[in-house]
Amino acid sequence: MLLLTSCTMSQESQYELDIDSIQRMFEEAAPSDFGYCDVSDFYREAFFDRLDGVKECRIFKCNESTNFNEFGIFEFANVEKARKAETEIKNYLSESKHEFENGIIYNVNEYPKFKNASMKRFDNFVVYSILDAANTEKAFSELKSSKK
Repeated sequence: MLLLTSCTMSQESQYELDIDSIQRMFEEAAPSDFGYCDVSDFYREAFFDRLDGVKECRIFKCNESTNFNEFGIFEFANVEKARKAETEIKNYLSESKHEFENGIIYNVNEYPKFKNASMKRFDNFVVYSILDAANTEKAFSELKSSKK
């Protein structure tokens, strides 16, 4: 009985989050005069087609051509599916950094964003960030503060 209770409790959400609030947190943490473009459909097909159990996905890139800000939000059917997706998303961040390093246009000022790219899981949400360190920290701190 105790085992069943502990398993049930671990499935309860620790955070009060939804995909819209996460998007707002990132847009506020890394504002851009040019705004962000929703590239979710293309990126989901091109880079994240192997993720299982995705309920919703939103991926944004900065509209300013010299600003490489990018963040992605994935909501999964459950925590187990979110955990399994972490490796695939980490691989995407690593590949993005590698492609940037080998790109024709190498903007040295934007490189730290790729170098410090990170991903975190919050229950059944997995969120990644290709932003400068301060903006990433601000957004992830905001997400952590939404803990129940």
